[in-house]
Amino acid sequence: MQYVLPPDSVVYTGCVGDDELAEQLKAANAREGLKDAYLVKAGEKTGACAVVITGHDRSLVTTLHAAESFDKAHLSSPDVARLI
Repeated sequence: MQYVLPPDSVVYTGCVGDDELAEQLKAANAREGLKDAYLVKAGEKTGACAVVITGHDRSLVTTLHAAESFDKAHLSSPDVARLI
């Protein structure tokens, strides 16, 4: 969506840990012009997904980790609510 909408129009949210994988995700968002508003769970790992693509077929394997701790109240927090 960020490719077709005006700059700073797309925000990605979810729950991440306070680890290197979360930092990589934030850096990738920044490279693509996406804002992020993550709920960060200290001491938890960020979830990940592995994808295998074979022709037109794909298989996914995930580890949710911090994503399982997402609290929908995060969407109502002042910082996130103003972005929505």
